[in-house]
Amino acid sequence: MPHSIVTLIQKSEHLRKLRENVMTVVREFNNIQELIAEDERKLFDEHLATLDRHILPGIVKHDWRSSSIEFFVMGCRQECENRHKLITTF
Repeated sequence: MPHSIVTLIQKSEHLRKLRENVMTVVREFNNIQELIAEDERKLFDEHLATLDRHILPGIVKHDWRSSSIEFFVMGCRQECENRHKLITTF
């Protein structure tokens, strides 16, 4: 078996967990978007922009093979949770 395949198989559980965490961030982000009524959107534009700025490096900058990506994803989850609490409190 090629070495790259063996390495991928060995990391399969780690990649599965990473995928689940990324999908959780996506779901939380979408839930935040759905929570905000159209007439309230202007009130939360700054908070949504901050969340976008926090998530954007994962889309355009981060190397998803690095070991620090877990910290980035967990930080995104925390930001989403904070924004969700803020919006639901409102």
